[in-house]
Amino acid sequence: MFCDPHGLRARVIVADDQRPLIESNWRSVVDLEKCAGRSREKEKGNAGLHGTQAGDLYVRLSVMPDKHFIRAGGDILTTATIKLTDALLGTTIQIQTLDGLKDIEVSVGTRQGDQMRLKGLGVHGRSQGDQIVTLSVETPKRFSTKAKKLIEELAKEL
Repeated sequence: MFCDPHGLRARVIVADDQRPLIESNWRSVVDLEKCAGRSREKEKGNAGLHGTQAGDLYVRLSVMPDKHFIRAGGDILTTATIKLTDALLGTTIQIQTLDGLKDIEVSVGTRQGDQMRLKGLGVHGRSQGDQIVTLSVETPKRFSTKAKKLIEELAKEL
C-alpha cells in the first residue's frame, strides 16, 4: 500500500466464503451494494492539507476466480463428475453450494452435460440466484475382461 498526493492504493483480500458474493469492479468499499464499475466517494479520502476538506475516495474491486464456483449474474455455475454406472442407474451426490454441502438426486439415464438447477442456491442479494450444476459423466478408459463382457451383454440388452 502506498500514499502520495495522487491518492492511496490498497489491496483488499476477501474471505473465500465471501468471494462469490462480490462482482469484479464493484463500486464502493463504503457501500458494496452499489452497481458495478468504478466509484467515487466524495470526501471519504485522505484529509486535506492545512485543515481543508478530505479528498475523494476512488474504489475499484477485482475478484480472483474461485476454484469451485463461477458467477454468472445471480447464478452460480459448478460441475460435478459422476461415474458411468451412476449416470445409468441414478444416485445421490453431494454438491458444494455457497451454503455448504447439499445432497441432490441424479436421475436414471443422466447424460454428459445434463444440467440441474438448484433454485435459490445462487448469489444472495437483492434477488436470489440459482446454482446450476453441469454433470460430467466419467467414462472408464480400461476394462477388465469380465467388465468388457458385461458391457457387451448390456449393449445387446439396450
